[in-house]
Amino acid sequence: FVRRGWTVAVGCYFENDAQVVNSIESAGARVIRLGLRRIPGRINPAVAVKLISGVFRELRRFAPDIVHVQYLNPGMPPVIAARLAGYPVLATIHSQPADKARGLWISRRCLPAIADFIVCVSNHTDRLMFGECDANGRRDTRRATIHNAVNIPPESLAGTRKTVRGELGLADARIVGVVSRLSHEK
Repeated sequence: FVRRGWTVAVGCYFENDAQVVNSIESAGARVIRLGLRRIPGRINPAVAVKLISGVFRELRRFAPDIVHVQYLNPGMPPVIAARLAGYPVLATIHSQPADKARGLWISRRCLPAIADFIVCVSNHTDRLMFGECDANGRRDTRRATIHNAVNIPPESLAGTRKTVRGELGLADARIVGVVSRLSHEK
């Protein structure tokens, strides 16, 4: 976007990595650091209010044409701030662990009402967040799924050790397991 003449700003709500910040700035984008303190593992209403007001203030100062909110962690505050500031919102939802799905009810209910467009990075993420369609059997046209993203729903990993070894032709072989994030850059 910068090479095409756009003015780009990237917001960091909490901590940030100096190397990543330098990389973004050297590409010509501005990095806005709110410097808020994250409290891991729980939602803190005071931090949410500071986040909304900080993002709102910076958006009004920067005056963007569109706001892209990536990830929904720390939740809805940046989306709310962008909407309150009067800017169109594009929200990208990355994978959401199934064990945290119960805590996503706010995003499920509110995000479609206040975001202008939503992008899910896999079919699994889309279904987990929104289901197949609405109560009338329709899919929201303001939502898209990146179909070639990594899409491994938990049910596809089901199977006994013996069955999986047999399917892979590794019944008696030694296997070294690696736990990693499945993503193209890795």
